Amino acid sequence: MSESPRVKICGMRELEHALVAAECGADFIGFVFAPARRRIEPALARDIADQVPNCPGRVGLFVNESPGVVNRISDEVGLDYVQLCGDETPDYLGQIDRPAIKSIAVSDANSLSAAQVYRDRGATVLFDAFAPGQHGGTGISFDWSIFERDRPTFPFILAGGLDPQNVFEAIRVARPWCVDVSTGVEIDGRKDSGRISEFVRAARSVIV
Repeated sequence: MSESPRVKICGMRELEHALVAAECGADFIGFVFAPARRRIEPALARDIADQVPNCPGRVGLFVNESPGVVNRISDEVGLDYVQLCGDETPDYLGQIDRPAIKSIAVSDANSLSAAQVYRDRGATVLFDAFAPGQHGGTGISFDWSIFERDRPTFPFILAGGLDPQNVFEAIRVARPWCVDVSTGVEIDGRKDSGRISEFVRAARSVIV
């Protein structure tokens, strides 16, 4: 049955924006626990999520972190998913207590093929733009038409340079199961409630 994709708003740091995301109908909110400007302490992430009525799914983003730390923070925050954005191997997934989302940096069609091994291990795959030395959150997009030429056979999350203005076209072309945004709903490096609302509304307007 055709339906609109799920929506994930990542890089949450303030209660106001988590509340807006939930009110607009976002399916997931993301917290960054890796070294980055959006990093948040686990206690604050838990406090924010606990104050959101009918809180969307809680996703924690990690980069090359030890499994023990990932599992500890997952328990502390009450995460529903962990998003792995570094060089984590397929075997690493077996050491994580929560369902995993594995981020794959897309540079060409081979990147899509490389995702299958993580899918085979039970992970949800997220496709993001390739940026040398960076692990997501760059606001950089990639050529979505790659999915028209070599479409994955499994549901996936699309990220990388999405915003309220281009998410409709991105969904139409790539046909993802979920779209993920962070930079695209910010103004001057801070989440913006109006842009969060616009993004969710635009994403929900597409049926795939």
